[in-house]
Amino acid sequence: MTEEIIPYIDNKISLIDELNLLYQKRLINKEKQKDVGIKRITLNLLQREKVFNKTDGLCHVCGTKLDISSFEADHVKPLASGGNDIVDNFLPACSKCNNYGKNKC
Repeated sequence: MTEEIIPYIDNKISLIDELNLLYQKRLINKEKQKDVGIKRITLNLLQREKVFNKTDGLCHVCGTKLDISSFEADHVKPLASGGNDIVDNFLPACSKCNNYGKNKC
């Protein structure tokens, strides 16, 4: 496993560039997952409630209060890294935290 160097961001343009780069990497990873046949499931209402209650309805990354009807279930161990779709492998997250800037190994 190679460790990525976290860039020092000292201005708005650098931040925008870094977020765009992370977004492009995410799109590439999604395509790779499709190519190898990684399928995602949809959690049922009971499963979503269990995930939501793990952090008392707060995003596990930034702590934002979430709405139970619209939060995202974030994989703790991603499918691409051998994770699975069981409730124990999910934590509640806001859309921003679930989609940008974190790529766990």
